[in-house]
Amino acid sequence: MPGIGIPFKEGYDERREGNGNKAGNIHFKTILDKFLSVVQNKENILTGVMESLSVKEQLALQLIKNSLSDGDLKSIQEIINRTDGTLIQQTINKNIEVNEFDHFDEKQTDAELRLIAGEEVLPATEPKAET
Repeated sequence: MPGIGIPFKEGYDERREGNGNKAGNIHFKTILDKFLSVVQNKENILTGVMESLSVKEQLALQLIKNSLSDGDLKSIQEIINRTDGTLIQQTINKNIEVNEFDHFDEKQTDAELRLIAGEEVLPATEPKAET
């Protein structure tokens, strides 16, 4: 394909021609947002009170109702993901060998290493002179 790896020219570049959304086209999200924001006088299915609710609010109420009345796990999961964020599953690989000395620094003193290892730290003593 010609032009791959070559930066765009400043100003007009023929490779930009015809790319992107055509003038006058409306994105699906724009259409959906328009209809989700329509407000209707409806009964709140949780409280039983007549309210002015957007279609988006009505969908949220239906999701909550399904979670509470039917115990619908997909509805429950969707609510949790929307409020708390998607949970990340952690995978533990028990076959990885870790060198127990990887986190030690060669410049650490014996006392620091004993402290890291959980051993009692002895007071530093002067080396005995050989006689």
